[in-house]
Amino acid sequence: MLEDVCVGCKVCTIACPFGTVNYVADTGKVQKCDLCGGEPACAEACPTGAITYIDASWTGLSRMQQWADKLGNQNAAA
Repeated sequence: MLEDVCVGCKVCTIACPFGTVNYVADTGKVQKCDLCGGEPACAEACPTGAITYIDASWTGLSRMQQWADKLGNQNAAA
């Protein structure tokens, strides 16, 4: 999510079929989840274009995760 573009209108919170886009009063912005794939409803509803969808396979995320596993870098929370 592009926080500098978000105006805090909360339209995405209404559009989310999972109810997981949350408004954060301290920042006046929303907090986005990663549950949707393809074309998330919140991104389609966002009037400012602050929320966009990027396919994780395009970013090389899986390759980065494989490399981290190979090096033994594991999430501290796990």
